[in-house]
Amino acid sequence: MGAARSFDSRANLRGLWKVPGAVPRDPVDWERRGDEPVSVLVVDDQESFLAALREVVAATEGFELVGEATSGERALAAADELSPQFVIMDKRMPGLGGVEATRLITSRHPNIVVLIVSVEDPHAHVLRSSGAAGFIRKQDLSPRVLLDLWREHGQ
Repeated sequence: MGAARSFDSRANLRGLWKVPGAVPRDPVDWERRGDEPVSVLVVDDQESFLAALREVVAATEGFELVGEATSGERALAAADELSPQFVIMDKRMPGLGGVEATRLITSRHPNIVVLIVSVEDPHAHVLRSSGAAGFIRKQDLSPRVLLDLWREHGQ
């Protein structure tokens, strides 16, 4: 996998960071896909947490980072372009926040599993209103959480 590239937050919506060689995939049942990894898009406006998200995805067996975005607007474009199976979405971002971006992604792509992450405690009403499969505090995110959520919602 190539080195991560960041992009200028002032770039247009097509300025997504992608893993070199990553191919957009249709959301398909993991059981039928065999050994193909779960494609993951990570979204956060802070580079330090994007780096942490990359590490968690890399440490999660069967998961592969296909792209990242630094805003809700870019997350929508990335979901349309990359067709990830799993999105890890920061709740609070300037502009289009993570809750509304999740609502739009899940309405456009009902097979995408979205996990909202935040420094705040999870709120049930946020989860219900957004269409997210889960909501967790950033400090509690781990490979186990990703695997458990995928097993419950992605298969």
